[in-house]
Amino acid sequence: IVSPGSSQTQVLSFPARVAPSLETFEPPNEPDDQVGQPYPTWVAPCIAFQQNLYSWVKGNPATARYPVLGPGLAWPASIAQLGNVSAKFDLSNLHDYLVNYNPGNSYGTTILGMASATAGGKPIVVTEAGYGTGTTTPLVDDRTDLRYLTRMFFEYFNEGITRTYSYDFIEIGG
Repeated sequence: IVSPGSSQTQVLSFPARVAPSLETFEPPNEPDDQVGQPYPTWVAPCIAFQQNLYSWVKGNPATARYPVLGPGLAWPASIAQLGNVSAKFDLSNLHDYLVNYNPGNSYGTTILGMASATAGGKPIVVTEAGYGTGTTTPLVDDRTDLRYLTRMFFEYFNEGITRTYSYDFIEIGG
């Protein structure tokens, strides 16, 4: 994940610094969110940074082979606000927390449809997905989380999602 203040020099140095573990370049995390609330003026800076990131990565022979992900947004309504910026990424990026829903329900199908509509037909990667089991606001117990996560991965696979990452696979310090 590229920090919002990253320079072109910093971004282009990533492969040398973290090889061979670098797989993709992801823009700043959830630009539409500010401390758990929608952030009203995020769209223009998000699009500008996405364009810069894409041109930096694709314009350099040493980094051009790496896919650039689209923005991972915190709020489903933000998908429509951002619109189709698919010319500025290789893979669409979705953050999808089903929270109180079981996998395969209509909520998951709805948000995937929204993401598909703005992805310009490009494949979708889910870089954050899961359920809440934290100590402050547990939404499901650990056993249910394990069952739901397993099914969620298969449901996303069946929907054509190319890769899904569980967030927060291991809770550290909680």
